[in-house]
Parts: sequence; C-alpha cells; structure tokens
Amino acid sequence: MSDSIAKGEDNGAGAAALSKLIATLTHELKTPLHSILSLADVLDSEIDGKLSEEQKRQVAMIKRNGGLLLEMITELLQYSSMSYRSHFLQKEQVNLRSLVEEQLEVLQSVAVQKQITLEKNLSAVTETFVSDRVFLRQIVSNLVGNAVQYSPEGSSVSIFGSMSAEGDFVLDIVDSGEGIALHKQEEVFSELNRGRRSDSGGENVGLGLAIVKASVEGLGGQLEVKSEQGRGTMFRLVLPEAGPSSVPVVLLIESEPASVTVLERCLSTDNYECCAAQNEQQAEQTVQERDPCAIICELSLGESFGAAQLKKLAARGAGGSRGLIILAGFDSPQERARAKQLGADEFVAKPFDVEELLARVQRYRK
Repeated sequence: MSDSIAKGEDNGAGAAALSKLIATLTHELKTPLHSILSLADVLDSEIDGKLSEEQKRQVAMIKRNGGLLLEMITELLQYSSMSYRSHFLQKEQVNLRSLVEEQLEVLQSVAVQKQITLEKNLSAVTETFVSDRVFLRQIVSNLVGNAVQYSPEGSSVSIFGSMSAEGDFVLDIVDSGEGIALHKQEEVFSELNRGRRSDSGGENVGLGLAIVKASVEGLGGQLEVKSEQGRGTMFRLVLPEAGPSSVPVVLLIESEPASVTVLERCLSTDNYECCAAQNEQQAEQTVQERDPCAIICELSLGESFGAAQLKKLAARGAGGSRGLIILAGFDSPQERARAKQLGADEFVAKPFDVEELLARVQRYRK
C-alpha cells in the first residue's frame, strides 16, 4: 500500500471520527436547548400567569439568543458533515439548470415573506454537468439564502448563471444589502466570522459561508466576493465539471451477494471502488461508464457469459486489456483449465488470501 493511499485512508478515518464526535456533541447540546426554548414558549404564552413587560422582554431575549445558539449548533453539524463528505465525493451527471431552479423555488417562500424579488437568468446554464449533487444543492441554497437574509425588505436579489469557455459553471448572486467593508471581505469565509451584520444591526457570528467555502473547495472550485459598503454584495461561484474518479474501479461479475460483500471489503482496504454486475448488460454498462482496471469473474457465471463476451469486456483502446481474474470454488486442474478457456489472466480459488488477491489486482491498476 502506497504512502499516499495510507494518508488518504488516515484522513478519511480522521474525518469520520471527527464527524461522529461533533454529531454526538451537537445532539447532546440540542436536547437541553430544545427544552429551554420550549419552556420559554410556555412562559411567553402566559398560560401560568401574566408577565410584566420586563419579564416579557427577558423571555424574548431567551428565545432570541437560544434560537441563535440552535442555529449555530446546526451549522456546526452541517460544516462537519460537508468537511467529512469532501473525502468521498459522489460524482454523477446532474441537470444543472434544474437543480439551481429547484433551490430557488425552495427559497421563494422566504423571499416572499420579506417582499424580496428573486430575479434570475439561467438560460445559459447547461443541463448536463458532472458533479456532486449534495454539494451543489448546499452551495446554491446557502449563497442565495444568505443574499435574501441580508437584503432589506422590498428589494431584489439577482441570480445570473452561465458556462465559461472552459466549461466551468459560473453563478453570480447579487444582493441589495448594506455591503461588506473591504477589510472584512476575506473574513466572511472564515469559521465563526464576524464579517456580516444581522437584521438587528448587531454583528453576526455563523458558519454559513464557511460551509459554502468548504463545499466549493471540495469540488475544486472558487468563491469570490465583491462588495461596497452601502451598495450590496456580489458572490461569484466558479465550479469546474468533475473529472473521472481517481479511485481505480474493479468490476465484480458475481451472482452471490455474500461474495460481492467480501470482495468489496477486501478491495476497499487498498482503496479500490467495486461495481457489481450479475448480467451482461450491467457488465457492459460498467465497462463503458467506469472503465474498470480489472474484472473479477466467478467461474460459472463467466462460462454463462462465454469467452467471447469476456474478451470483449476486457478489451481496452489501443490494443490494451483489463486484467481478467477468474474466481473459482476449488483449486483443481480442471477448474484452472476452464478458467484458461475463458481467457483468464489470473486464477484465484476460494477461500482466497486477501494479500494474494490484492497483489493480482494491483498488476492492472492504472
């Protein structure tokens, strides 16, 4: 196992442990906080007796500050979740224009409450884009939601989408808020920043834009801010389309779910991603879409495919080929001969030695 792979596994394990710790802590913090807010609601309802004006003011302060604390705890969990997820991006083809429009529709009700108009122009946004759907939703929702939050009632927020000459997704979000001072513009992306102001005029402490920045960086993009005090703010998002996964893929042609699980666990220890197939159509689709470096095929299922089909699946461009590893139930001359007839590059018998299997797959790793 290479040092880079080991480092990647350590980072992933550390992120998972941190995510679990923060999730536990935030749960423990949320439970008593919900109780405090519920009791404040009971007091505010005056079900147990009338409150004086001073008591009402104090209860309102409890509810307001408790609500802010709850929001910060939620953001902390969200930030941890997105930081952890950046180690395991899920790249898929998404309808980019529809995704942005869906997030704007969700935020429309919030905008209506503040009598804010959402002006959009997404006609130049492509419909086909490869990226992480969860990150994209998180980024768009946070940026537009932030713009609505800091724009005064009766104003507008503009959202302009386009594609660069290089195929990057470019999204400009322009609000009508009070703007950000030049010396504070870089601070808005830091954890617990104090770069923007709340509706009440006091400075806001939050993780919203730090979450966005972590998400954008997880996708290899950039986020810029341009603002002038008293004249609003523009955030520009630039996201490249995700390239092919750097994690090598192994195609598993296996009919037994238990065997698939064992193979997946074994190969994951050396940072392989497994794609299982039980028929020729699934196998062909995986070869076309994921370009596996090797194929592990159960002997009897391989015989049902036939040598010609297996050769076709193993073939690569420019005369190259994927490693075809035949997995058999017994190690015998007869089974080795059957595997050879199928064009096997490697023969592995069950129960197999994990290190031996990994060594054989490693020969074909790109």
